[in-house]
Amino acid sequence: MRSPLTHNSLARSRAVLTPTPTLKLDGLPADEERPLLLDQHASYSSAPLSPARPLSPHSPLEGDEHLRRRRAPTARRLRSKLLFVLIAVLLAICVWASFIDDSMGEVEAAISCAFCLGLLMPLQALAHVGDDAFVAFFVGFCTNLGIEDADVCAGAVGTQAPILAHDLRSISLASHAAKNFCSTVFGLCPLQEVIPYTVAFQPASADPNPGRISTLESQAAVQADIKRKKWVGKGRKPFQVIHLSDVHIDRKYIFGNENCDAPAPLVDSMFRAIEQFAPNRTFTIFTGDIIEAAVWAVTPPSVTRDMYEWYHEMEAPSYPSLGNHDVSPVNAFPRTTSNTLQDSQWVFDIAAEAWERWIGPEASQQAATHYGCYARVHPGTKLKIISLNTQYWYKQNFWLYDSDEPQWDPNGILSWMATELHLAEEAGQRVWIIGHMPFGKVDALRDQSNYANQIFQRYSATIAAHFYGHSHVDEFEIAYPNYHDQRAETANGIAFMSGALTPASGNPVFRVYDVDPDTYEIMDFTPFYTNRSEPAFDIEPVWQPYYSARESYGALIPTPLAPEESLDGPFWHRVTEAMQRDESVFQLYNTRLSRGGKVSDCATYACKNRTICMLRSMRAENNCITIKPGLSFKDKKRDPDDEEENDDPDGAFGPLSYDTQCEGPGLGSMLRKLADSKSAETLVALHTHAIDALRSHGHDFAGSSDPRTPRRRTLFFF
Repeated sequence: MRSPLTHNSLARSRAVLTPTPTLKLDGLPADEERPLLLDQHASYSSAPLSPARPLSPHSPLEGDEHLRRRRAPTARRLRSKLLFVLIAVLLAICVWASFIDDSMGEVEAAISCAFCLGLLMPLQALAHVGDDAFVAFFVGFCTNLGIEDADVCAGAVGTQAPILAHDLRSISLASHAAKNFCSTVFGLCPLQEVIPYTVAFQPASADPNPGRISTLESQAAVQADIKRKKWVGKGRKPFQVIHLSDVHIDRKYIFGNENCDAPAPLVDSMFRAIEQFAPNRTFTIFTGDIIEAAVWAVTPPSVTRDMYEWYHEMEAPSYPSLGNHDVSPVNAFPRTTSNTLQDSQWVFDIAAEAWERWIGPEASQQAATHYGCYARVHPGTKLKIISLNTQYWYKQNFWLYDSDEPQWDPNGILSWMATELHLAEEAGQRVWIIGHMPFGKVDALRDQSNYANQIFQRYSATIAAHFYGHSHVDEFEIAYPNYHDQRAETANGIAFMSGALTPASGNPVFRVYDVDPDTYEIMDFTPFYTNRSEPAFDIEPVWQPYYSARESYGALIPTPLAPEESLDGPFWHRVTEAMQRDESVFQLYNTRLSRGGKVSDCATYACKNRTICMLRSMRAENNCITIKPGLSFKDKKRDPDDEEENDDPDGAFGPLSYDTQCEGPGLGSMLRKLADSKSAETLVALHTHAIDALRSHGHDFAGSSDPRTPRRRTLFFF
């Protein structure tokens, strides 16, 4: 009979089972030891960052040398046995917890999180040995275990590993950054709670209390005090805007494999189709990712060449943004606080130069100095376009884990965006926000998504719409002032994702929006696609309209849209209600995600609920994505009907796990493959190989200094 644990007994169990190991580095004083406190809470402060202290090149021998020579082997054996016993106890408890009541889930999660942080210990020690040793270890581990092909291991893992080594040298394993890394990359710690932070805003000029500081909490009072401009359509003919995203061009490839990226002839055919179907378009928005997904073959010179070529092909006027692939190594955008000589300024300089002919010299200068971000009012309109570099809160950007001190606003981008929105409000303008990664995705760090949401809510009357890419699918996200009160009446923001050109994730697509010239809201959109399964695709792709969003989805809601009503947040909330009521509506949407080109099974109740929840979240903490930490010791063949394991064959992220479509192979994907197995065996192998690598470089991870080798440094944990 299963016996439930009380809260107190659970707390006692955690206190007993969760070790607090200490990293000892020979040559450092005792007060430099770093205890691993798993319940430490992070907060923002203005204290300066303290760089990690490097290892001493020599470990001094202390005390009587003769006694140390006699005691060293005994101490080494004792510590090795203790380490073995500790791991054995942890694994035994995990095995036990895997087979008993779910009330042990919290204990198992705590153990798996401690296991992950313990796994980082030898990796941190190896990082202190140097980048060469660290890279050689990961490339060798990747190659020898067959995780990726040898060229992928050397090219992708090898270029990203130095960033992880930098992170581990820069942080303590008790930090928020370490636990965030274990949750977002390994999935072995629970997703971290948002660090509370209230964004302060400039008071509006019409505010009768201009001296007060406007915050999200005072938003209702501010909006009650200020009579803002009401944006009303006048029934004029909409103008058209093109949305392109995630082209991932492989210029060395022609045609023949639908799982490869976009060849140059496909790009040429797309531009011809745009000219055919939207000859009177006003402008184009491009939401990032030019570079092919074969990240192991990508170098700064190839990125430079491909960026210039793509921007030369794009037609004027265009408003681009940068994607996580538009840099080398992939995803690598260091923050200004990163203690490194590496930077991504070369990417911003390329973008500023190439974009100037479309966005003008002032916005071009912003792109160069504001990390790829800029703002510009489109000539002849009251529409300001704000382009964001969203990679500074993209969880696969390993530079974001290199500081013990949390940063609410990396590089000041959110503050800059708030200022541009404030200026637009004062000038009576509407705003489109464009960027690569949507704020509600699992790929977005929860902290920055939360803080950005505060800004979006403050200026919800000014923002007409958001436009993103990254997920490679035809979808949307809805914003609410209160995510615990999600109704059509409360929805006040909408983000559109257009899908991708690359055939690797479905049928290639571009989108055409019909835009109200007075409100700048979206009245309709039509995706245009080409079927990659048709024989003509390899010769001359045939492009055709897929559906009209207004006609198709508008017919599914109870109250028809009035002619002057736009496809805003309330409209799309009603569409999600139709999905809940009618399974055929949801499956229609599920098919359209990939334009019918790579349809994933999402027939279960759990998958459907998660998908709808994601559509109703422009804030990452509310997207219903959960991580179930824990190392599995079950034989899944014993539980073929386990609902929790089998109700969603695509995992917790909904159909096709679209949130990882945009990444490609690399160090992050390798670590996830190890962790996704939820197998202690693979993670222990990584731990063991790291210790072996340390020893090969003259370090005894679980012992004390050998007096016969005085240059050897000793690393041990107890």
